[in-house]
Amino acid sequence: MKRRLSGLGSTVFLLFGFFLLLLLLTNSQIAMDGIRQGLSLCTETLFPSLFPFLVLSELLVARRAGEVLGKVFFHPVSALFGVSGSGATALLLGMLCGYPVGTSTAVALYRQGELSKEEVKRLILFANNPSSGFLIGAVGKALFGNSGAGLALWLIAWISAGLIGIFLRIVLGKVPEIAKTPTNGIQKPPSVSDFTGSVTRGLYALLQVFAFVLFFTCVASCLTPILSILQLPVGVNVALHGLLEITSGISCAVTMLSPADAFRFSAFFVGFAGLSVCLQLFSIAEDLHLRLSPYLLAKVAQGGLCLLLADLYLRIFQPHFELTECITTFSQNVIQQRQSILVLLFLPLAVLLISAFQKLASLKKEKRLLR
Repeated sequence: MKRRLSGLGSTVFLLFGFFLLLLLLTNSQIAMDGIRQGLSLCTETLFPSLFPFLVLSELLVARRAGEVLGKVFFHPVSALFGVSGSGATALLLGMLCGYPVGTSTAVALYRQGELSKEEVKRLILFANNPSSGFLIGAVGKALFGNSGAGLALWLIAWISAGLIGIFLRIVLGKVPEIAKTPTNGIQKPPSVSDFTGSVTRGLYALLQVFAFVLFFTCVASCLTPILSILQLPVGVNVALHGLLEITSGISCAVTMLSPADAFRFSAFFVGFAGLSVCLQLFSIAEDLHLRLSPYLLAKVAQGGLCLLLADLYLRIFQPHFELTECITTFSQNVIQQRQSILVLLFLPLAVLLISAFQKLASLKKEKRLLR
């Protein structure tokens, strides 16, 4: 039976590959336009907004800042989500910086020996959501004309993620803590290699993100003429774009639907995140060989929760939307607003500096004792 299922899966995958190849060959000009659009998104939006955070998260992990954050957030995080104090580092950075920073931090902590594979598997199910700068500035202010709506989307995303994390804690229990080798307060002092290695690893993770964004913007562009021929309902058209890529889905929702329906669809896309983000995360965590089905199930559930919370928000607050169809304005606001979140770098940077000073002070004390 398993062999039959495996053979069926291989056949479906092969047919899907031929379908994509035919799609690209018959829409070569549209495919090139999609690649150009993806390149613009990568260079003008993703690079300035994601790269600093990816480098900083790698640097924090290299300097073992997770130990400092773990001491502060261990008790609430462990009680709510059943993960360790080090897991709080990935959770916090994912909340501040957006995906894929949460996953890249968790994977880096795993490679440092501070997280187990089981804990990474748990975190990846709920610790990856869009950043506050993207939702408040780019989506809320630029597309809906209401920054409060963007703030509501960010809160909805993390409330739903928290509910998923609590549910997993209740059903699966607490993740067993990994056995750590005691350092006795001794750690090598900061060096240039910590920074250079963080920059290299951050750039490599960003290139992985670029690859999936380019591919999915290309596929989405090629699907557009087919969808127009099929004359599918507007909601189905928007849903297909959002399931592939979150930014494309939200843009289509704003330009094709009523303000309230656009907000509801956007909330679901924020929770689900899209297949592009899904594959970005699994590419970063490739060496862990994680299963795709639990992640998709968790994200569909989170998307449903986001949809319910968004509907509740609309009924209670009845916000006023001023939708704009100018996607150029949307792209520009993504850059401006997501760069403004760089102010939040001071928080983890302060933790990094405190950790470094503590380690240097302990080394000086040890040298004095040896004398």
